[in-house]
This record gives sequence, C-alpha cells and structure tokens, in this order.
Amino acid sequence: MYRTFITAASLCLSVSSVCFSEAFFETDPEGITYFVPDECEDSEVSVSLDQLKSLDPDTRGLNISRENLSIETLKGVVSHFSSLETLMVSDNSLQDEDMPLITGITTLKELDICYNPFTAKSIGNLASLEHLRVLKARSLSLENHGIKILCSAMPSSLEILDVTGCDFDGRALTFFQTLQGLKELHIGAGMSLDHDDVHGFQEWADQNKIKLVVTNLGSL
Repeated sequence: MYRTFITAASLCLSVSSVCFSEAFFETDPEGITYFVPDECEDSEVSVSLDQLKSLDPDTRGLNISRENLSIETLKGVVSHFSSLETLMVSDNSLQDEDMPLITGITTLKELDICYNPFTAKSIGNLASLEHLRVLKARSLSLENHGIKILCSAMPSSLEILDVTGCDFDGRALTFFQTLQGLKELHIGAGMSLDHDDVHGFQEWADQNKIKLVVTNLGSL
C-alpha cells in the first residue's frame, strides 16, 4: 500500500493511555484511498476537510466510512474530488438531507451507503447516478415502498445490489425484476421472507443468470 502522510499529529485517547501519531491515507491496489487516523485501536479521531483536501482532486476512490462525517466535510468531498468513481461512506449516521450531496457526485460507479438511516424520502435521489454499477445499501431504513423507489431510481448500468438487512417482505421481490442489467443481488437479514418467497425468486434469478445471495433468513 502507498501512504500519504498528513503533517498534523493526531491525538488518540483510550482508557489506559494517550498516544500521538501522524494521520495518513493508504491507497489499496484497486485505487481506493482510506483514511487511517493513528495506531490506537480505540481511536475516535475522524477525517477533517483539510486532510481530505491534501489528496489529489483526481482521486478515483475514497473510503471514509465510520468517520462521523460533518456536513461541511461531506460538502468538501463533493467540491474537491471531481473524478470520484468509488465512494464509501458507510456507518456515518448520515441523514436523508445528506443524500443530495452524495448523489451530486455524478461520476460515481460504486457507492457504499450501508448502515446509515436513509429512508424512502431520500433514496430516489440515486437516480442522478447514471453510471452506477455497484450499490451497497445494507440495513437502510427501507421497507417495501422504499425498495420500490430504490429500484425505480437505478440506472441500467447497475450490476450489483446489496440490500441485506433492509426490512422488506416477499411482496417487494418483484421490484428487483425491473433491474435489467443486474448480475448479483444480496438480500437477507431482517426481512420477513418465507421459504416460498425465496424459492420462487431463486428460480427467477437462475433463469436470468443472476447470482442471488441470501443471508441469515430465520424462516429458511
């Protein structure tokens, strides 16, 4: 991995110690840049806008999950990175009003918004991502109506969709059948699906050569 060091030292507080180290970014072989605050296991240091602005504006992939992002930082991501193709912002307690900022990055091909309380109120904004190929949307606050809106907002380019943990039932499965370019679908934990629902849907997936991944279904 390549490391881009940030000059300002970051402070980490834990139960038994206080330690100082330099925050830095790592870039993996797939070109995704990760913020690494310090060497402390229990660090609560989160990425700042100034740190993000130290990165190349042409950065193609950015993972800032679990960073307690402020609205100012999220706005900075939109304005600073002009060529982002991959953005991971999972588990940041983002709200419906934050969604238009994310979907304002129209160059995105892969988006991870898992474990944020987005609802049907904002999920339709994803329609502006016309080049989206991968959407990871685990454990959003989406029931049947939200899944309908989500599927209607997806572009024909979408190949992989993960909605594991969204609380919809078997009646929502038909909405996924409208996704013409879909190759892989993840569903499961938290849904009220029975054996017949999943069995019939698996037959449809097999007929259409779609990989269906079903996780933690207590009814099966």
